[in-house]
Amino acid sequence: MRRRVALMALAGFWALPLWAHDGHAVGTVEVEVMRAQAAGSQVDLILLLSNQGGTPVTLLALSTPGTATQVFGLPVSIPPSGVEVVTAELRFDGAVPGIFAVLLNFGADGVGPVTITPDKARQEIDNE
Repeated sequence: MRRRVALMALAGFWALPLWAHDGHAVGTVEVEVMRAQAAGSQVDLILLLSNQGGTPVTLLALSTPGTATQVFGLPVSIPPSGVEVVTAELRFDGAVPGIFAVLLNFGADGVGPVTITPDKARQEIDNE
């Protein structure tokens, strides 16, 4: 399932631009959740990040409070009008929640949440 949201820095809204420290807008990043597959206590996550702004941005970290998170290929720089894929494994202490947020850290350009609603692995669905 694909969902498209705009990532907002330091604000709880999806349609605002990322902000630099001096208060000037530096760009908007759209995040498409390509995969959020849950199996046991793990979620395999694939995000498509599109830089809609006029300056490059760099994703420094991706995290979810309360998880052990392994992200592959960071940091990743996204040029203006560029697209990058980010892959991560999230490991929860217990069952995977039905909905949670991941935080994308763009350093000086801000931090923004993306809501994730993972799909269950096919074998778990078949066993229910």
